[in-house]
Amino acid sequence: MASAPRWDDHNRPGSARIRTLAKRIGSPADYAAFRESDDGEYLTALFESFENAMNGDWLPDEIAGIKIERAQSFIEKVTDVLRFNSLPDAVAILKDAHRAELAD
Repeated sequence: MASAPRWDDHNRPGSARIRTLAKRIGSPADYAAFRESDDGEYLTALFESFENAMNGDWLPDEIAGIKIERAQSFIEKVTDVLRFNSLPDAVAILKDAHRAELAD
């Protein structure tokens, strides 16, 4: 998602055709279980806001309350944080980072 060419021109219409989290997780039961956990609920809402924005006809001015100019670097951070931390630690880090973005 962070490397989608869609970021190159915010004013160009067209979907980035981002594969959704639901498809990445696989089974509907696994997705529902993930979504029902506190960590999963936060991540699902965050990812879906980016998926919807990236796959829409036009990029909005903000994604998940983050100005479009900083949204790409935020989603890159999400990838790194998830890669190098346990899920509960990652979600705590990401919530703090998200709050900081919203405060700016």
